[in-house]
Amino acid sequence: LHHELNELSTKYAKANTELADNKEKAEVMERRLIASNKLIAGLGSERERWSAQLEDLRDTRERLVGDCLLTAAFLSYTGPFTYDFRREMLFDTWQGDIVQRQVPLTTPFRLEALLAD
Repeated sequence: LHHELNELSTKYAKANTELADNKEKAEVMERRLIASNKLIAGLGSERERWSAQLEDLRDTRERLVGDCLLTAAFLSYTGPFTYDFRREMLFDTWQGDIVQRQVPLTTPFRLEALLAD
């Protein structure tokens, strides 16, 4: 009887140790699950922002040809002229020609926005 009691006590101690380990693992898993749910919720809002930003970039890409054309023309050809003549050449003559030829262009076109960004 004494021998059987010792065996049962050993099994009980081993089972309690295993139970404590499993409880600790369950707590760690629960914390990880909570953290992953928070991350997934945060990424859901980021997905919306990224989708909107992707649309903006697609629109910008379409208008980039006209914007770069006007900017390159300004930098290449208007240096020696006065401010008033450069402004007239850029916004009246060249921009009007680009619009007439249906080249996509940012409206309103701002030279400093393309040069500074």
